[in-house]
Amino acid sequence: MQQQVYEAQEYATEGMAADAHLHLDLFEDPEATVKAAREAGVGILVSAGSNYESNKKNAKIAHGGIYAVVGIDPEFALTEDAGVLEKLEDIITNNSNIIGIGEIGLDYKKAVDDLQRNRQKMFFERQLEIAQKMDLPVVVHSRNSFDDVIEIIRSYKVRVMFHYFEGGKDDAALAEKFGIISVPPFDSKKRRAAIKAVGIGSIVAETDSPVVGKTPSDVFKSIAIIAAARGISYEEAIARTTENLRNFFRI
Repeated sequence: MQQQVYEAQEYATEGMAADAHLHLDLFEDPEATVKAAREAGVGILVSAGSNYESNKKNAKIAHGGIYAVVGIDPEFALTEDAGVLEKLEDIITNNSNIIGIGEIGLDYKKAVDDLQRNRQKMFFERQLEIAQKMDLPVVVHSRNSFDDVIEIIRSYKVRVMFHYFEGGKDDAALAEKFGIISVPPFDSKKRRAAIKAVGIGSIVAETDSPVVGKTPSDVFKSIAIIAAARGISYEEAIARTTENLRNFFRI
């Protein structure tokens, strides 16, 4: 039944919004979440893994127009065995709807000392190597660590989506040199300044639901923020952010 629901809803996704980053595996009923999202006008959803178990769940969810990125995020890099990194390529190879590595990166709120930060860096670098080898984009989580994230990604040829971008206009302009920024459903002067600092082709919208947004339909809040910051229509913001997502992930 799940396959039928996804495929039936996929048929009518053209012209709809896209949620660039959420965690479908954390919803009690991913199938119902997808169905409700499609009914609300969200046509594309990219579900992100965080540890090995969630990667396996997202790999199963990713079908019928639902996409996934898989990776070990910086919080779980502190507890996961490094051996799980060798299994990422197998997960990706066995599912054509896995379209990137993520979410990965550095989180210095979670890493409390140099030992933990170095472990996060090791996981980050190993996964960037995989992404470069497989020619896949990466979805980067950066908290209190933007300078180190930039320093590391300079050494790799990868396309980067800066998930839940929290930097100001200068950070946004720098981030654009490596890829795109993703806007969550929370407005602020700083966020609008960041949106204005990059080209319209370098912006996507996300919910990070259910962690931040409640459901994928909260992506319309993100889109409204983008439209207001750029001085464009709501409809154009939907069209451009969806197009940007497709171009970035090559879907």
